[in-house]
Parts: sequence; structure tokens; C-alpha cells
Amino acid sequence: MINIKSIWDRAKAAHLQHQRELLEQRQNSEHTEHLELVEMTKQIERVEEVAAVEQRRCNALAASPFRKLPGELVLRIALFLKPESQAALSLCCKPILSKLGSLHLKSLNKYDRYEFLAALERDLPQYIVCYPCKKLHSIKKVHDYDWIFPSNHSLNWEERPCYGSDTTHQVGRYIHDRFSYPLFRMTMELYRQGKDHSELLEILSCWTQTWSYHEVSLQRCWLARIVNGSLVIREQTTVLFPPPDRQRFDIYRALEDVRICIHRKRVYKTDFDDNWDALPRAGWKQLENNGYRLMVNSCEECNTEFRTDFESWGDHGDALFVTRWMDLGEGRSHIDDTWQSHISVPGYSPEMSMGSAYEIGTIAAAFERGMSRFEFDSHFNFDAISTAKEREELINQRFP
Repeated sequence: MINIKSIWDRAKAAHLQHQRELLEQRQNSEHTEHLELVEMTKQIERVEEVAAVEQRRCNALAASPFRKLPGELVLRIALFLKPESQAALSLCCKPILSKLGSLHLKSLNKYDRYEFLAALERDLPQYIVCYPCKKLHSIKKVHDYDWIFPSNHSLNWEERPCYGSDTTHQVGRYIHDRFSYPLFRMTMELYRQGKDHSELLEILSCWTQTWSYHEVSLQRCWLARIVNGSLVIREQTTVLFPPPDRQRFDIYRALEDVRICIHRKRVYKTDFDDNWDALPRAGWKQLENNGYRLMVNSCEECNTEFRTDFESWGDHGDALFVTRWMDLGEGRSHIDDTWQSHISVPGYSPEMSMGSAYEIGTIAAAFERGMSRFEFDSHFNFDAISTAKEREELINQRFP
């Protein structure tokens, strides 16, 4: 017996399914038409932009003496230019390009390419030229050059030449882990343009690190500021030793992690004159009562100053403060003498690695809000750099 109701239900369901499919097709068609309209609008805008640029180029050439020069004379003039200038001249406008051709652009080697891009950078405020990559990097993508916390995790930044250059020059070890040279250059470009660069300075200030080493606790904090047009980074390492009667470990070994610069590497016993051997017996308090205090010292090969202070923390032990100030320069070029003085370059002679001449103590004094050298030596509060919370973390970090 034929079930009329069942047949009717199946036919009704098929009809409703067909209506839904038609509706979906109509919606998809309308969506596709909308996307095509949007894409067409963008193409028209791009064409209009290109046309406007071409119009400006034509007008620029019309007002230039080059308009009246024959092609062979333009070629003759180009012969007297450097390779990067020949390439730049080729890109002035289409008539010039038609006369010179693309040979000058294609024949650029990697060094000439960098000089060519450096010349373009002057008129491109949103870009910096990267020497290792031989490319222009956009300042809008600045967070892609934060090696620790990149904004785009899909980028294989370990393969980038600029990351490899930072690794080779050990900037992570002798400046800090989050520092990158492209980030440094972008910060200084924004500063010179009068634009907000506070977020980048915060990245360059890294974060506070606290750890333990046997019976010793260490804490390191950074702060980046632009002082007199140069980027200066202050780093303070606090080493908390147990009281002298509880010391069972060679405290000099704990100072291996206290970095000064790529030339001095670390703090040495000679930095304490003849007082080092007395430290385990007397502790910092006895030396402080004797009037001992080390003033600002400096590296002889780079713009780095450092100072060592100490303070008794009672039952918690004795704290050694090593504060250093690194003047990294204006960040205009990779060959800047101040910057080059901070990095190790194969084949770079010691005579070439000297930073710019300055009076010892001026970097630290200028960083500390414009103090004079005398005011700095008299009033520098070395133990006020870290917060109470950070000190508590340092004390609690020690192994029992």
C-alpha cells in the first residue's frame, strides 16, 4: 500500500532544500559581486594614483634642463656618477629611464645596492635601510624586529640577515636579550621626526630578570633614554651575597655573569683595588665605614661607563651594585663610530673601534637627568634604581 503522507513529506523536504540552495546561490552571487565591485574600486584608485604620479613626473621633467638634453649627453653624464647615483638617476622618470635603460639597476652589487637604498631612505621617512639585509624595513612593522616577542610569529626571523648580524655581534649578551639593531635605528628615526617613540623605548628597556647561582642571588634591570640625541641604556646588576659568616662559595665566580662590555667582559678583582681579599672577612659594611667607594670608570675602547657600589642588607647579606651606562650613538648608520665601538667585527682593528672622545663620567651624569659630574659623584642614589617589589623578589630568590 502506498503511503501518500510519506511521499508528500519527502517531496516537501526536497522542495524546501531546493529553495534553500537557491537562496544560498543568490547570496553567494551577491557577495561575489560585492567583492568584485570592491576590488574594481581599489584598482581604479591605484590607476588614479599611478596616473597622478606619472603626471607629477612629467611636470618635473618639463621644468628640468634635462628635458632639452639629447640622449647621448645624458648617457655621458651618467658615466661620471657613482653606481648608486646612476641607478637613482635612471628612476627619475620614464623618459630618463628610456634613455639610460635598466642596466645601471641590474648591475648594482650588494654594496652599491646598500648605498642606493641609503640614498632612497632620506626621502622615505617610514623606512630604514638595513645593512645586513640590503633591504628597506618598514617602521610600521617595528614589532617584527623584537627578537623575543615578535608580533608576527609566522615570520622565520632566525633566517633574517639582521638577526644573524645581531647574533654575531653578541648584542644580546653585551646589551640585552631584547635589543635589536633595526629596532634601535627605528627608535632614533622616530625621535628625529618628532614622533612618539615611547613604546619602542619601553622595548629597549627590556624587563627585570632575577635568578640564583648557588648561594648568590642576582637581579638585572635596564632603562633606555635618548640623551643629547643618542640612545643611552643603563643596566644595573645587583648581586646579593650571604653574610660573611655564612659564605661557602667563591663570590668572585658569581661575578662572571656581571657584564661590562664586549672588551672588558666582566668585573675584575682589580676594580676593587686592594680591598677584594678583605670582602669575605669584613663584608661591605666594614669597607663602607673605611670610606671605600669606587667612582665611575670607563672602557678604553667604547662609550661605556660603569660604577660599583655596595650596601649591607643586614641579615639578608651584602649587596653589590654594578651600574653601567652604554652610549650607543645616534643610530644613523651601521658604520657610526660610537655604535661600532660596542660590537665585535672580524678584522676590525682596535684603533678603529674607539668610540667618540668624551670626558669620563659625562655619559652617566647626563643620563641621570642632566647632573654635572660633581653632582653625580656626590648624589647618585645607586640603590634607588630597583623598586621595593624587585628587592623583595631578589631576597626571596636565594636558595635556602
